[in-house]
Amino acid sequence: MDGYTNYKLAKILVPVQDYRPYPTIVEREKWSEINRGIVSKWIHEAEHFMGMSWTDLSASLFMEYSINGSRSSYQDAHFHRRTALGTLVIAECLEDGGRFLNDIINGIWAICEESFWGIPAHNQQPHSDHLPLPDITNPIIDLFAGETAGLMAWTYYLLKPRLDQVSDVICNRIRYEVKRRIIEPFLTRNDFQWMGFESSKVNNWNPWCNSNCLTTVLLMEQDVEQRVQGVERVLRSLDTFLRSYHSDGGCDEGALYWGQAGGHYSSALNCCTVRVTDLLMFTITH
Repeated sequence: MDGYTNYKLAKILVPVQDYRPYPTIVEREKWSEINRGIVSKWIHEAEHFMGMSWTDLSASLFMEYSINGSRSSYQDAHFHRRTALGTLVIAECLEDGGRFLNDIINGIWAICEESFWGIPAHNQQPHSDHLPLPDITNPIIDLFAGETAGLMAWTYYLLKPRLDQVSDVICNRIRYEVKRRIIEPFLTRNDFQWMGFESSKVNNWNPWCNSNCLTTVLLMEQDVEQRVQGVERVLRSLDTFLRSYHSDGGCDEGALYWGQAGGHYSSALNCCTVRVTDLLMFTITH
């Protein structure tokens, strides 16, 4: 972070209207160059989600964690939705025929209607106990709220021209939900422990959350000052993580978590390059 003042960041950041980390759906040349075997694989996967019923994530399902500690029922449904949406988005970008659009719009709408983009086990404000249900007036940025915002931001960026042909309400809804759930609390709050602003005790949550917050800010934030502020906060927060990391690059949370710690740190630093791989990896890992 040293040397990167807001003034300098404002000078070097690419304006949002010119930020093109990957071709959108209307920029067909690069999409058409993708190996046909890969294309067939993603189209085949997406066809499984056509006509999908986006089953409601009920309050009682959410409360299972606070009642009996069970995480699986809600989490399975939560991740299934996001896997479906990510797969459908990739398939539509590859094919550009419109046949996945209705299911994509249904997925966008269903996820926008969720009270919390995270999972019940993470539904906890700083310095408080876990809450049985989410408080929509006080958004929490956990690992998966951040990932969801990243998924929605990529969906917005890649498909906006096609979604707007259906209705501009769709992308406006994405912007509204991402702004209130992620961007605003990220810019205004210091008390999430993973940020490292009020405590130096950080773990894999720091780069994991920061990488998705950065993706979301860069792809979606229209206000120049808030865009700069978002990048500045990410860099400052990542510095806290880096200061806590071992010189050999090893992760004391275990080898598996290196990908979510050191790996996400590297991903955040490379956020100005091709990050559509995050969308691909999200659909694979969940």
